[in-house]
Parts: sequence; C-alpha cells; structure tokens
Amino acid sequence: MALNTTSVEHVRRMVHDRWGSLVDEVNEAAAERDESGSPVPVRFYRAAGELGLTGYTMPRQFGGEGGGPFVWGLIVEHLGYLCEDTAFPLVMSFQPEIAKIVIEYCAEPAVERYAVPLGRGERIGGLAYTEDADAFSMSGTTIVAHDGGLVVRGRKSFSGPARVSDHFITFASDGTGDLAGVLVDAAAPGVEVTPVDTIGYRSIGGGSVTFQEVVVPDVQIVSRTDGLTPLNQLLNAARITIACGPLGRAQALFEHCVERLNQTVRQGAPLAEMPNVQARVGRMYVALESARAVLYQALIRMDEGSVDPVFDPSISVAKYLVTEKVNFVVDCAFRLMGGYSYYGDRRFGQALRDFKGGMLAAGTQDLLEINLGALALAGRPLRRKGAQS
Repeated sequence: MALNTTSVEHVRRMVHDRWGSLVDEVNEAAAERDESGSPVPVRFYRAAGELGLTGYTMPRQFGGEGGGPFVWGLIVEHLGYLCEDTAFPLVMSFQPEIAKIVIEYCAEPAVERYAVPLGRGERIGGLAYTEDADAFSMSGTTIVAHDGGLVVRGRKSFSGPARVSDHFITFASDGTGDLAGVLVDAAAPGVEVTPVDTIGYRSIGGGSVTFQEVVVPDVQIVSRTDGLTPLNQLLNAARITIACGPLGRAQALFEHCVERLNQTVRQGAPLAEMPNVQARVGRMYVALESARAVLYQALIRMDEGSVDPVFDPSISVAKYLVTEKVNFVVDCAFRLMGGYSYYGDRRFGQALRDFKGGMLAAGTQDLLEINLGALALAGRPLRRKGAQS
C-alpha cells in the first residue's frame, strides 16, 4: 500500500464525519468516569456498531465493510486523538478481533450468535485470559470434558471490559498439558464477575471472572486442543490495538502541551523561546514521529498479508516502541509544564496512568524484549523480504 499524507488525512476526515458526534457524546462525562471508575455506558458501544464503526474491519459476508488493517489502524489512532475516554476506542477496536477468531474457529451457529452481533455492536466480548500465574500455564483454570461439551472451573484475575461484556472468550488447561478455548456467556449459571479497581483505563469496566462448574455446549468450543494458537492470534491483534489509540491520544496531549507553552511566560520570556524547552519539545516530536513510522509499517505489512498471525516481530516492535514513546511524551509534558500538568489539566494525569497499562498488556515490555531477542539469536529473519546483507 502506498502511504501518503492525503490518504491519512482522508481517513481522519472520515472518522470526524462518520463518528465525530459519537465521540463528542463519549467525551461529555469522561472525566467523571475516570474519577469514579464507572464503565463506559454500553449504549456507546451499541451506537458504534449501529454507525458502522465496530464492523468496519469485519468481512463483508458477516455484515462488515471489509476494511483493511492499515485503514483500521488509522481509524483507531484518530479515535484516540479525539476521544478523552481512552477505554472506549480500546474496547471497541478489539471487538472485531474476537469476532474474527470466532469466525475462523467456531461452528456456524456460534458465528451467528457471537461474531455477527459483535460487529453490529449488539454484543460486547471480553478476553478472559489473565491469571496470577506463569504466562500460558493457566494453572488457575481448567476446561475439561463434560457430556459432549466442556465444563470450565477457576478464576481469571482480570478481564478489561468484564463488567460490560455479554460473553467471554477464555482459555485454560485441559488437564493434559494442552490449552482449550471456549466462549462463555456472562449470564451463564456459575459465571461471576467481580469489579477490579485499576490505576489506569478506569472506565474500561475491569473485573475478575470466576467460573464455577460452568457448562459449555459443543457449539461454543473455540478449540479443544492447541488453544495456544487462537490465543496468540488474539494477543498479536491486541498489540496493534494497544498501540494505535494511545499514539493518537499522545499526539493530542503533545499539541495541548505546545499550546500551553506558547501561552506561558516565565522570567519575562515565553517558555516556548527557551532553548531547553525547545529541545525537549523536539525530543517529544521525534518520539511521536518515530513511533508512528514503525506502527504504520507494521499496519502496511498486515495489509499485505506478510505478517505472522501468531507472533509477528514487526507488530511486537510497534507495540513495544509506541508504548515506550507515549510514556516518554507524557513524562516530558510533566517536566515542561510543572504544576499545571499535575493539577491544572486532568488529561495529563489520566494519560500518565493509562499509558502504563500498555507496558503490561498483551505481553509485558520485558517479555517482548526476550521474545524478539530469542528470535534474532535463533536465526529467524527479522528483516523484511528483499533486505540486503
């Protein structure tokens, strides 16, 4: 795909024209939700589906618009720029990824019941994956055979939109050392969601999910064996989702910071004219542009179909770099604006908390370093096709 300024601006205008009014509504009580920890109202997710936002990247045969990864990434980035409730674009943008896993792995009745309504905004899905245990051990939950279906037992310590989810896609040990994956309705007997308070993304509706002898019919099985593959596909997709929205939000905060600096006078001179201030703003600009370049390249590779759907280095690098850079930008804003960023504009404090979540989600920053280093040392090619030695 040819990347140019015109195509990017076209997508940004489309976001404003098609979904700008919805974002304005979401923004109205964003500060109150962040303070109270109350979830984004479900009606906004329903509206996103009705307006064609959630289903934009869904296949046309399942009611979507068939949008590609690159344009979808630009959409989510600009939503992050416009939306002062960071949880909304994060949760909304992950819905089609859950739907695509259902389409790929589940029987047709499950596709009609779960995937298609996800794209329409009629249902909200959550990934119940995190446990207080070693990654991928899933020692806190089990999924075992039961009368032609499966039964789920145990507890997931955190699921992002747990309190607003209509169903969960969850993975657990099958008792033989393998992973199984299933879809579980939030209202099913034996499912209990307990609110979890978080320092960031406070309006995401986070909670723990307990499964007490929850019976899952055969039609809701994602994978009886090798659940690690669809799980890793979801985590791979989540890394791009985690990167796009926060980059847009960091850009908006950068612009707010620059505007404030141009209005502030210290020691008889505008802050914006001080060389040390100019240098730090320059570093912020470099951070944003370098992160955007790496993210866009990963999205283009996704458009071309040249990424590994299970674990792709370019996607992991994009998530890693964007996360580091957006945290850097907010830290710089605090250093430049002093007390104003601490008590004068709550959006900077919210971003300071929210962006830390990116360091943990879909593989911690340290774990991604280990995985990428191991791939390089094992001789797996990390360069693009056609690169010269």
